[in-house]
Formats: sequence, C-alpha cells, structure tokens
Amino acid sequence: MIGYRELILMAAAIVLPSAVQAQERGELLRNTLSGIGLLEKPQAPIEYRERAPLVMPPRLDGKALPAPRAGASSSQWPKEPEVVERERAAAERRVPKGNQAQGRYEDNNATLSVDEMRSGRRADANVTREIERKPGDNTREDSWVNPLDLIRGIGNEKTEPSAVEPSRDVLTDPPKGYRQPPKKIVRNTTDPINNASREREESDPGAYLREQRAR
Repeated sequence: MIGYRELILMAAAIVLPSAVQAQERGELLRNTLSGIGLLEKPQAPIEYRERAPLVMPPRLDGKALPAPRAGASSSQWPKEPEVVERERAAAERRVPKGNQAQGRYEDNNATLSVDEMRSGRRADANVTREIERKPGDNTREDSWVNPLDLIRGIGNEKTEPSAVEPSRDVLTDPPKGYRQPPKKIVRNTTDPINNASREREESDPGAYLREQRAR
C-alpha cells in the first residue's frame, strides 16, 4: 500500500503545476485589461529622497549690500508690448473725462464740461465750411477725379517725404538710421544739356549768324 508520505508528494505534484498555470493566466488577464484601460498598469514604487539644502548667500560680515546696477537697454531694440500698453493706459488716464452716460459706445453721450467746450471753440466757428471727407469714405470723390483738376494738374501733386524717421516698432524693422529721409537736392534752374530745342539752335547756322550780328 501507498504510504501517507507518498500521497502528500503526489498531491503536491498535481497542485503545483495548476497553481503556476493559474498565476500565468491571471497575469495575462491583468495585462490585457490594463492595456485597454480598464485597470491601472502596475507601477514601480516611488523612491522618496531628501531634497538638497537651500543655497544660502555668502556672509558679508557686516558689510552693506552692493548697489543695484542700472539696466542698460540698447536703442536698437523695439519697445516691449507691455511697456507700450502701460504708457497708453497712463495717457488715457491723464485725459480729462466728464460725466458720461454709457450708451452704445463708450464715448457717446459724453457730457463736456464748460472748460472743455471753451477750449474747443474756434474764432471762426460760425463760418460754414465744406464737409471734410476722409479717405475710405463711401463717396464718389474717392474714385472719381474732376477733369478740370486733371487739366490744372492738381491730381499730380507730389508729396514730400517725411523729415522724421519712423520708430522701430517690431524686431523685423530695419535698425535706426536705415530709414532716414533723403537729403534735399538743389536742382539746377538752367536748361539741361540734352535739351532738344537748344541742340537744334546750336546746330542751325542761321542762329549762329544772327547771334554774331547781334554782337
């Protein structure tokens, strides 16, 4: 007959492979569920370490701190948008404002003070003037030129370049000095050398003889 020890060994031999297979099936199922997002993936434990001590300033032994240095900014760099916005907001705060009834727009229905109305008056305020139209208005004069103006040459007026160099607003603009206005050229009032009428007179022998007789 089989002894008690042999029975224990046989039972252990049967149970151990089934336990190993069950563990493998459990890991496979766990990996599948974690891959599709139903279970959280197993993560390594967090290793906590003490942080490094703070860096302390050196001892001055009673000496005073050095004075801060003034920031050196180059004029070639454009102004920062934050600085421009602060300057614009400060300029708006300095503008005097009266009692405003907030209508459709902020500046509509603004009640001006007596001083503001007096400062805006002109000496010839009662004189009727022509309506001033700005470029871009939906008027006929924007796209139509009077033929009489073309004959008189009003439409061919040349505008002089600005005498002030534009400011550098963005980094892609040319540096200062590259957009200075050109210097005015003194034009000669005499006739040019390649004047056709003058060349005809010089080549005409009759004109030469008349000039000699006049002398």
